[in-house]
Amino acid sequence: MATVIQPADQPVLMDGVSWETYEALLADGGDCRQTRMAFDQGVLEIVTPSYEHERFRDVASGVAEEIPNARGQDYLRSGSTTFKQEGLGRGFEPDASFYVAHTPRVWGLSRIDLSNDPPPDLVIEIDVARSSLDKLPIYAALGVPEIWRYRADRVYVYRLVNSSYVEVDQSEVLPGLQACNSPHLHKRDCGSRGRRGGSGFTAGRMRRGPISGHDAGQSNHMQSAT
Repeated sequence: MATVIQPADQPVLMDGVSWETYEALLADGGDCRQTRMAFDQGVLEIVTPSYEHERFRDVASGVAEEIPNARGQDYLRSGSTTFKQEGLGRGFEPDASFYVAHTPRVWGLSRIDLSNDPPPDLVIEIDVARSSLDKLPIYAALGVPEIWRYRADRVYVYRLVNSSYVEVDQSEVLPGLQACNSPHLHKRDCGSRGRRGGSGFTAGRMRRGPISGHDAGQSNHMQSAT
């Protein structure tokens, strides 16, 4: 089978892709697939993350875990789960994602059905090389309450308000975490060698269930039901 050779973090964008083709591509890669896909009403983006991309993903995830760990709050890391809904013609695989307020709703599930189950409370997007596809409309259509986006040496926080995203100064999903410049992340990344993302925090009360995604050195795509 022919393959497309593409540098890491350089997206491949295809138009006129059917939902059936999108699902076939998802199924073809299985749990070992290293790429991440986003689908927006016939437009498909495929990205292979780079080392730099994954490093910042791990750091941002570590930062996201600090507040609930410190508070003894339950949360669920849903990683790069494939979230999709056929009726909307949209789907995405985040760089990282978390359930916080809705942890009890999805705890113990092996599949997420967005027609019945909530989307993750928080999605983290690492945009080292500018994406060809704006994923905010996808996240909004599927009802993701909050997005953290790392782009151009800054972390931006977006809240879903009336079906579109508004940039805000701090997280509402995890109050106390503010938008910041990348040196903050660099300090966390380098400040504690050998710890996940340099955050220095353990799992705390984090719930580790069957819904999981990319961890460092692991590629595991769980899929949501249509």
